[in-house]
Amino acid sequence: MKRNGKLKRSISLALVSGLFFVSFCQVPVEKAHASSYEAQSKLSELKKQSEENDKAIKDAEAQKQAAEAAVDVAQGIADKKQENADRYKALYNEVRTNLDLTKLEVEDMKYELSKVNESLKETEEDAQKQYQSMKKRIAYMYENRLNKDFFTIMAESGSFTAALNEMDNVRAIAEYDRAQLRRYEDTMAEVAAKKEEVEKKHAELSEFQQVLNKSAGQLQTLYASAGKEFFEAQQNANAAAADARAVELKLKEYETKRAALSDRQAQAQAELAQAIAKEQAAREAAGKDREYTGGAVSATTDELTFLAATIQAEVGVLPMEGKLAVGSVIMNRVKSSYFPDTITDVITSPDQFTTYTIGAIDYVLENGGPNAECMEAARRVVAGERTGDWLFFMTVKAAERLRIANYELVCGCAFFYKWERLPEPEEPEPEPDPEPTQPSEPSEPSQPAEPSQPETPETPDTPQPAEPEEPKEPDQPA
Repeated sequence: MKRNGKLKRSISLALVSGLFFVSFCQVPVEKAHASSYEAQSKLSELKKQSEENDKAIKDAEAQKQAAEAAVDVAQGIADKKQENADRYKALYNEVRTNLDLTKLEVEDMKYELSKVNESLKETEEDAQKQYQSMKKRIAYMYENRLNKDFFTIMAESGSFTAALNEMDNVRAIAEYDRAQLRRYEDTMAEVAAKKEEVEKKHAELSEFQQVLNKSAGQLQTLYASAGKEFFEAQQNANAAAADARAVELKLKEYETKRAALSDRQAQAQAELAQAIAKEQAAREAAGKDREYTGGAVSATTDELTFLAATIQAEVGVLPMEGKLAVGSVIMNRVKSSYFPDTITDVITSPDQFTTYTIGAIDYVLENGGPNAECMEAARRVVAGERTGDWLFFMTVKAAERLRIANYELVCGCAFFYKWERLPEPEEPEPEPDPEPTQPSEPSEPSQPAEPSQPETPETPDTPQPAEPEEPKEPDQPA
């Protein structure tokens, strides 16, 4: 028999706190009285709805986790797409910046090339002028000087010195023309080299400009594509987030429904308690004796172990008297017409034993099983031993809070046969207003008293589980 385990802390509280409130079990058709059966049917239906709602909550929680994981995945994809788009955008902006700078450099090269061409043209014009002048000088000298011998020149000059001076002038003019010719050649070579350099750089920049234009176009396309992918991914992430919010809203609806079902179950338990009490009262009014719930019961080994584990989970810290008392309540229910016929059905009925609900019984079974003393108590009550004909038990604190009447105190716990409640306490009459007195001299203000905690209002006729108390030694039961 597999049952859901609970937290160890809750289990420990259940094991050492004494007894929790024990409510009422499902009544078989063949054993039920009319009023209690109707109340029990209502409680069973509410229990079924509660279990279905709890399953829906569990499924919704799983869906919520899956939806949140889907949101994380979708948003992660969107973030990656955005990073990719941002990277392409940054590269595109960088290329555009380089392209703008290159365009400026190309324009500069065009301007520089135009200046070089102008300089080359001016140099060629100067050289042409120089060449024409040189031609004229050469022609003049050839016609008037170069084809004459020295003696003729000397005769025409009138003296030897004048002839020498004239010949020096001719040589100077020739040297000047040669120097101008060399300068012209050097200038032409320099301008030509500069032109070649500028043209080469202009060509390189023009080629680089074309590459940048192509790169900018490609990056622009990639950026547009990445932007589209990011937009689609972000839409998916937003849709996943919307799904997660829808699941969360549905989970809140289930939680609200669970709270409402819990309130209705508590009311149904109270109605069942009242119905059983009325039937018990009717039986007594008819002069009938109480149901005989003694005698041995046939039980399998598993049922006997399950009963012992329940006794240990409920009152494992109490002496044998307390263990037998709890075992008696369980076996009295098995024999009573108001409760199921088997040990297992009594203990596992809806909202009955808190130790079963929170998994404390499973904890005992899964951690070495019940101890020898609890096994002995289980065997004795199954064999027919009873220490009372009680059908209910709870902590004394819970019994006092619910104003339970006619309970017996066993090892610090309240055991009783019939759900009877003491009348509501009468409200004290309000005291008359005191006579007015003369005001006295003001005194030093005193420290304000600590505010007392308000009492939690009790709901009439609604059984509530007892709060766990601090663990005590076996000879000082809870």
